[in-house]
Amino acid sequence: RPHAREKLAGLLWPNVPDDCAHHSLNQALSSLRRAIHDDAAIPPFLIVSRQCVQFNRSSSYWLDVEAFEGLVGWRGDRLAGWEGNGSLNGECAGQAVAMYRGSFLEGLSVVDSPAFEEWALVQQERLHRLALEAMQQLAEACAVRGDVAQALYYARRQLELDPWLEEAHVQVMHLLALAGRRSEALAQYSICRQLLARELAVEPAASTTRLFQLIRDGNTTDWWQPVSGRPYAPTPPQQPLHPV
Repeated sequence: RPHAREKLAGLLWPNVPDDCAHHSLNQALSSLRRAIHDDAAIPPFLIVSRQCVQFNRSSSYWLDVEAFEGLVGWRGDRLAGWEGNGSLNGECAGQAVAMYRGSFLEGLSVVDSPAFEEWALVQQERLHRLALEAMQQLAEACAVRGDVAQALYYARRQLELDPWLEEAHVQVMHLLALAGRRSEALAQYSICRQLLARELAVEPAASTTRLFQLIRDGNTTDWWQPVSGRPYAPTPPQQPLHPV
């Protein structure tokens, strides 16, 4: 949609006189158009008038955020995730997860523009959440088909992005126990507990502690539920489903 020049100038240069802000905007637009070779593009990437600036969606462009949202099945306010038959489109979700390599506009800031920083933070958190949800569902989909090694990869990627995400710690515990690596599953609980205590001053949820106790006691029936509530298998195996 078109963006008024006045609003853009106020957003990016909020604490300078209007004429200076508009001059800076003109310079920035000129630099941007040169950088993207807009004059040679057919059709151009930007539609610029005296009043408005608009990105031309008819141009030949590729936008990483748009591609990411399409791959994870973004539906405006939620992740589509599991399809109607209960299976995840693993190929698309896997491509999306591979694309996610850092926070939105990481390292970019606008001096003295809280409105821009607030907008960027909202986008960062939204995309971060989408990536985590995709990884969680991929881990569960891999576990359902018995690929515990790949499931662990996606579960641990969640912890790389958010070390304090208790649901991801629980998923890792489930998967390690599933693989027959009970001591590692118990150690994961200790890691989770230490992180939560040190950074958030809280204890793990009662359900997490209960899972720890069940794995510790060798109970292979009561803990057999993933984060989403979908079972990994009809009955718990006595041996690892996949060499890890």
